[in-house]
Amino acid sequence: MVLFLLISFSFLSLLFFLGELVIRAKDEKIFLLSYIYLTAFCFFIHSYLMHSNAIYDFKYLFLIPTPFLAFLGPIVERYLFITFEAMYEPFQKFRFKFIPALLVIVLVFPYYFRDTTLDLSLKDVGQIHIAEIPFHVRCGVVISITSLFYFCLTPLISVLKNLTLNVILSDPKLRLFFIIASFWSLLLPVMLFLTLLFDRFFAHISVSIYSGFMLSFFFLLKQRNPDFFQGIQQKVLLEKKYRKSQLTNLNLELIRGKFLHLFETEKVFLDENLSLSRLAQLLDISNHQLSEYLNTIEQKQFYQIVAMYRVLEAKRQMTNNTKANLLEIAYASGFNSKSSFNQVFKQSTGLTPTEFKKKLSKTNGLDD
Repeated sequence: MVLFLLISFSFLSLLFFLGELVIRAKDEKIFLLSYIYLTAFCFFIHSYLMHSNAIYDFKYLFLIPTPFLAFLGPIVERYLFITFEAMYEPFQKFRFKFIPALLVIVLVFPYYFRDTTLDLSLKDVGQIHIAEIPFHVRCGVVISITSLFYFCLTPLISVLKNLTLNVILSDPKLRLFFIIASFWSLLLPVMLFLTLLFDRFFAHISVSIYSGFMLSFFFLLKQRNPDFFQGIQQKVLLEKKYRKSQLTNLNLELIRGKFLHLFETEKVFLDENLSLSRLAQLLDISNHQLSEYLNTIEQKQFYQIVAMYRVLEAKRQMTNNTKANLLEIAYASGFNSKSSFNQVFKQSTGLTPTEFKKKLSKTNGLDD
């Protein structure tokens, strides 16, 4: 049964790998995911060879997963950062993350040129003692596993910094992902270390089978619900933006109360020289905080807010006094010129002040 699962996962990983290659609209994520599937194929086929004792006939494949796993770490990290935070690290910086993988190759490569190559034909694979594997090879395996553990954990920690526990627990997608991903990220290196240090080949089997099920699960999830990871990314980016907000420590209800009082009671917009800086002083906040407040809470820019209140004031004055001069109304509403009054008024109402006034006069039964 175990061997059947291993060969099945090998076949599925190869299919997943080929499936990514035939996608027409290729982007960086496709290539990264292709390498992940290819590494999974190498890992599963190696596990099959090990536990079927077929490795006897392919003894030079004994360490083949080691360099693949070493290169896998930075690839997985980059894929997860792109998937969850839309973060593309510059290649000039990213390439240095492959230094541990290159070191692993340097440590493992001499194994294939030893005169006394580890003779797998003399004993069962499960009886190989850790001391029989050259020290430099063991160092290479440790570096490979450690780097994989580190690079898998880094993006998860980065995402967690931007998400509170309440956000994760309240979102089914985030809850499901972090339960599975965290468990897999912690279990995989632990089991691999057990395999390396204590010759526990059952651990190697467990990691292989568990990884196979997880790989299949995420593939099916990705196919069945293509927006699953996109939804997580949007949530992470939204929380990340909020955490960087300059409004975090402010009492937004108090600011909104002051804001409404200034515009609706004191009518600060009537001052034709009203500026963002002046309004920020009146609200006792910085210019940046005011801009963010207007954009996020009021969902308008400063000039849009001021224009809206000035148009409302002009409409109120025309309604109360249909015979009033339009130029006087413009100045009384906070506009500093007739042209700006006409332009802003038409943008807001779809009518020029003159057209609006005529329409209002007809409605009231008056004929100017």
